[in-house]
Amino acid sequence: MATVSVGRFVPLPGQTVYLTDRASPRFAGHPVRLLITAESTPSEWDDRSGRSARDSAWLSLTGYELDPRGRRLNLREHVSVYAPGIVLVGEPGVRACLSSTVSERLQ
Repeated sequence: MATVSVGRFVPLPGQTVYLTDRASPRFAGHPVRLLITAESTPSEWDDRSGRSARDSAWLSLTGYELDPRGRRLNLREHVSVYAPGIVLVGEPGVRACLSSTVSERLQ
């Protein structure tokens, strides 16, 4: 299982992401692996400004925090994170969502 920092994307239900201090200062020293269980939405402020999730700087995520073995620990709802700081846990086909420059470096 590879980890890929994709820069800016909107996580989909079923995907697993890492949230570190780049996603939010509250994860400094305690990164979280989150299994996304609901559609990602723009943060409340971005939503009021009329931005979609794809155009938002901050996203609201819902999902299960996972332990190192991948077991669900607890449900986290409406976790506000900086979109470019989200790290996708790579799976087959992840390269399709990367820019060509990043994809070429991975091959």
